[in-house]
Amino acid sequence: HRYRALLAAVFLLVSGDGAAWAGPAVPLDVFTWSEYIDPELVTRFETEYGAEVRFSYFGADAERDKELTASGGTGFDVVLVGGAQMSNYVGRGWIAPLSEADAPRLAHIDQRWADDSSDADVRYGAAYFWGTLGITWRTDLYPEGFSSWRELLEPGPELTGRILMPGYGRELLGFALKADGHSINTTDRSLIHEAGRKLLRQKPFVRGYGYPALTAESSLITGEIWAAPMYNGDALQLKALDDRIAYRLPVEGGQLWVDYLTVTVSSNRRALAIAFIDFLKRPAVAARNAKHVHFATPNLAARELVSAEYLADPVIHPSGARFRDSEFMRPLP
Repeated sequence: HRYRALLAAVFLLVSGDGAAWAGPAVPLDVFTWSEYIDPELVTRFETEYGAEVRFSYFGADAERDKELTASGGTGFDVVLVGGAQMSNYVGRGWIAPLSEADAPRLAHIDQRWADDSSDADVRYGAAYFWGTLGITWRTDLYPEGFSSWRELLEPGPELTGRILMPGYGRELLGFALKADGHSINTTDRSLIHEAGRKLLRQKPFVRGYGYPALTAESSLITGEIWAAPMYNGDALQLKALDDRIAYRLPVEGGQLWVDYLTVTVSSNRRALAIAFIDFLKRPAVAARNAKHVHFATPNLAARELVSAEYLADPVIHPSGARFRDSEFMRPLP
């Protein structure tokens, strides 16, 4: 295992972009969200670097945290980490620092997102995508749509059993706090308890707690559910399958986020892991990947290569008061 990793490291030092690896494939274990990378780019990386990228997926930040806690932060080479979890991972000694000396194309990252407002220790990760968390719905089934979190949390009878809510706590509480004009990061116990009561009052209208699939079998496309909180790029992926899907940041603001690619301290394939991150930061690669997943790239050089339509899309690149009132989720005591 270590011998093959050493071979890979030597190859990385002498190869250039577009080189072809002729030796045995070296595994690279990546822990991330599903549907979050262009599969053709993975194939291109594998061919160029002699790698076999093995993906494992989590459905919520809490699932990733639980898996890594059980393993002591081992078992993966590259882990996708949200800004709110970075300081915890650094404190536990699970992820290693990254620098431009390791991955020169980190220089392309917009400092606006490298130095985001979620208290992430960005020395330990490469900003991958950024975006918002708002409300998605079917325009034909619920034509009045949603302008606020309150409308989703205090719905009319026609929405009974037609709403899907996330199954993780911080986001759920955040929606309820925002609905009443409070910060998603409040530590005021009375506000948190009232948010919990608001979620309990909404429960009879909720069909289940989870996240819509991003395929043609999605419950939003089949009409099983009419509305759900979703990430903006995921909503656009569904809209590409069914034009009756809409997305909006609520008037109170939504949640902002930045995802980071990190290398684990336990990885014995560090050179290959860094090469994977650096590969994804190549401007042409980052531009293609952004188009595929419909999220905003923090790669300034890639922004020069994407379409004007992509840059002008207000779902991908929001602005105005709703965007200004959106917040990063910070670590809480």
